[in-house]
This record gives sequence, structure tokens and C-alpha cells, in this order.
Amino acid sequence: MDDQHKYLLLSNRVRLVSDLPTDMLINYMIQDSVMTSEDSEIIESKPTKMKKNEYFLDTLPTKGPNAFPSFLKALKEMEDPLYHFVNKKLQDPQPMKFPNQVSSRDNTDSPTPMNRDLPYSTSVQDRNFPDERVSELQLNTFAGNMGADWKSFIRSLGLKENEIFHASGNANTPRDQIFSCLVKWKNRESDNATVRVLADKAKDHGLDIDTYAFLATQ
Repeated sequence: MDDQHKYLLLSNRVRLVSDLPTDMLINYMIQDSVMTSEDSEIIESKPTKMKKNEYFLDTLPTKGPNAFPSFLKALKEMEDPLYHFVNKKLQDPQPMKFPNQVSSRDNTDSPTPMNRDLPYSTSVQDRNFPDERVSELQLNTFAGNMGADWKSFIRSLGLKENEIFHASGNANTPRDQIFSCLVKWKNRESDNATVRVLADKAKDHGLDIDTYAFLATQ
């Protein structure tokens, strides 16, 4: 999925989390071989519509270049009102901004920028990652940007399978599971758990730059 499509999903997250018809949408995505029956089972296991939609939106950007076209086509075929909303945003794209944090509780019609209008893919090359201890707020945002293969990255931080299991066992959502594991890493590494270290590990692991670009400063 390209940066503009990812940003559209991110910057309109509140509306999408509230209104997406994920229970039906997932069937179209499976039909297009974008999502799997396993994704459907995970979504069905979520206790509320909001939780289902959050998981769907967290997973969709990890599904490759056909994910967004399939998503838009499905909304159109379902004749869902969100099709016109998303298509209008697509036809009139806004400059991508670095959000401090965008989640289902934020006002995504007016995302909070860090006073920067540069695209993730270019601006991050000119930015520095501070050598200061990473905050839990930053870890929470990082967790929300991770895809379905998050366990592989957590292992690269040095956590063992049993540590991942115990750290994430009581979490209700993938984001909470990732956050719990990152906090465990932070507590274990103490002062060595810096923003720079996290960004370097993300880069070395080959994570999408959108996952960690928000950590950078001029």
C-alpha cells in the first residue's frame, strides 16, 4: 500500500472506526485474496464493532499493493456511504503531516501535526532520532503503526517466546499486545531503550518507514 493511501486511512481513522461495515467487508477482501479466513476469524473474535474495525484498519496496510483498491471497490459494490467519503478524500488528497498520535480517540479530520508538511518517505532521511529514553506514549503510537507480523520484530528486540506470551496474554487487541511487549523491552533495557535504538532496530528489521517516522525530529 502506498504512502498516500496509508495516510488517508490514518487521518480519517475516527470516521472509519465508527462506520466501517467490517463484518461484510471482510468477505469481499477474502474474495479478492487480500485477506484470509484467519483474518476473518480474528475479526469475528473481537467483542465490539469498534474493536473489529480497529483490527481491520491496523491490518489492511500490511496486505500489499492491492489492499486499498480492493477496499475501495468493496465499499462501492456494497453501495456503502463510506465509498463516497473515501473516494472524495482520494480525489482531493491533503499534504501528509507527521502526527503526534492518531488513534480512534483522535479527531482525524484535523490531525495534530508536528508542524511539518513533508512526506514520510522523504523527510525522515533528513531527520534525527533523539538519543533519549522512549516514552510509553511513543511506544503506544509505534504499536498502532505495526502490522500483523509484529512478533517477528519483537523477537528482534530480544524477547523470547515465553516473554511475548506472558507480556501480551492479557491484552485484548493486537495494538495492546504489541504495546505490552514494547513496555517489557523498555523496562528491561532501562536507559538503553532510546528513541534512536528503537528507530535503528525498526530500520534494520525492514519495517515500513511509516511505522517509526513520527519518532524523528529535525
